[in-house]
Amino acid sequence: GADSTPLSDAFGLARHRDGRWEWAAAPGEAPTARYQHAVTFVGTRLHVSGGALGGGSMVDDSLSLAVLNTSAGPAAGWTVTTAAAGAAAAAAAAASVGE
Repeated sequence: GADSTPLSDAFGLARHRDGRWEWAAAPGEAPTARYQHAVTFVGTRLHVSGGALGGGSMVDDSLSLAVLNTSAGPAAGWTVTTAAAGAAAAAAAAASVGE
C-alpha cells in the first residue's frame, strides 16, 4: 500500500448480464503480500513481479512472479513461478499474440 504495508489483494470489475458492474476479488489463493512491485497484462494474463515484503525484505526469487489467467473464469487461480521461467513464458505469450 501507499504506507509501505504489504497487500495481497487483487480486484477487477465484473459485468452482469443486466449491465451492472461489480467489484470482484481475483479467484484463488493470492500471491505473497507485497508492495513496490510491478504489474502488467500480457494478453489475458496478469503478471505481478518482485516487490518488498516489509521491514526491508524483498520478495524471494522463487516467489517473485505470480500470474493470474483472467480468461479461465471461475477455474482461474494464481500460478507462482521464478522470474526467469516467468520471463520466458511472458515472451512466448507475447509472441503468440502477434501471430
